[in-house]
Amino acid sequence: DRRWQNVLAIVAPAGFVSFIPPLVRAGPEAYKGMLIEAFVIPTIIVLLASASWSKVWRAVLRVIGAGGPATDPQRTYDHG
Repeated sequence: DRRWQNVLAIVAPAGFVSFIPPLVRAGPEAYKGMLIEAFVIPTIIVLLASASWSKVWRAVLRVIGAGGPATDPQRTYDHG
């Protein structure tokens, strides 16, 4: 899945620009912090926020038995 590359391509310019002042103040040793704080952490947060939770939610509903016909089409109900 190349979704993380797309997210990084969107996050990277904003992360780099927002990290210019600390780079100017701290010098070259701030690049490690920039990699983690400006690129890795925001990328992970966006990927988690955009994850497909519908599959997880359907599995939870199926386990607790709350899934109705809309969430579990294989289930048959006897209404009689």
